[in-house]
Amino acid sequence: IVICEKHNPTIPGGHNNLQIINSATGKTLAKFEWKKNPKDGIKSIKFSADESYCARLIPQTAADKMNAIEIYENSDFSKPTKVIQSRF
Repeated sequence: IVICEKHNPTIPGGHNNLQIINSATGKTLAKFEWKKNPKDGIKSIKFSADESYCARLIPQTAADKMNAIEIYENSDFSKPTKVIQSRF
């Protein structure tokens, strides 16, 4: 399950408002900060049909920065296995 709530910039140290939750156990697998519209946050996470891969869109944060897509494997969200960067 992917959930996203409105970003709150007043929370010290950032606000991990985008979460991935295991529907069978209720355990939170990953938390990320999403500063844009919460409806878009949910769309920024996509799983493969067998859920062995997860792709996460990271939007451009400044004019000189690039967008990125992080690829995670086997529900391990500690570090992406691949990162694709581009200006799109």
